[in-house]
Amino acid sequence: MKRRIILCLAALLLAAFAAALPLGAAAPAADDAAAALHALHLVAGTSSADGKVNFDLDAPLSRAQAVTLVVRFLGAERAALDGDPQMPFDDLPAWARPYVGYAYANGIAKGTSATKFDADAPISRAAFLTSLLRVLGYADKNDGSGDFVWSAPGRLALAVGLTDGGTPTETFTRGDAFLLCRAALEATPKSGETLSARLTAAGVFTAAEYDAVRLKNAAVPTD
Repeated sequence: MKRRIILCLAALLLAAFAAALPLGAAAPAADDAAAALHALHLVAGTSSADGKVNFDLDAPLSRAQAVTLVVRFLGAERAALDGDPQMPFDDLPAWARPYVGYAYANGIAKGTSATKFDADAPISRAAFLTSLLRVLGYADKNDGSGDFVWSAPGRLALAVGLTDGGTPTETFTRGDAFLLCRAALEATPKSGETLSARLTAAGVFTAAEYDAVRLKNAAVPTD
């Protein structure tokens, strides 16, 4: 009888503890996601005085910075810098032109108008998810065709494994972007191989490097 009471109390305590956790608490921490992506040569950071890499996880992302992050995440930085960006935007800083040019040419990013990219504006979670869904081969709807509405990508992002349907953070940060990129590696593409398999085949990282990263929590971030 005492054993049954103890077990019931333990179950109640565990339930109370779980209820107190925020939605998405099982998702990997942003610093773990950043470290994993860094180990796979997909993101860069800045070295601090103590030798650790600083990923600026709490900092917001501008549209130009977000595109740069995605291009690097795809292992395409060299291709972007060596390319000849052809695009209609006249409001880009020089450093962003190769990255935005690559993203525009490959259907990853679009402007806010026919000639403006709005490079310095903060990027929203929806816009970043839209870019990753495009990377995975999905098309945002245009004149009735496509897989999702670019301004409301949440349902498709949940369906393909980019997010887990929980409550997102109020402000979209670099840490949030790293979590979504980490999930994108194993998210379901529209066709063909996963992004992780594509990047392995392209030599961006080795299968052994990716297996080491996969040993960590692979839960997806909230949205």
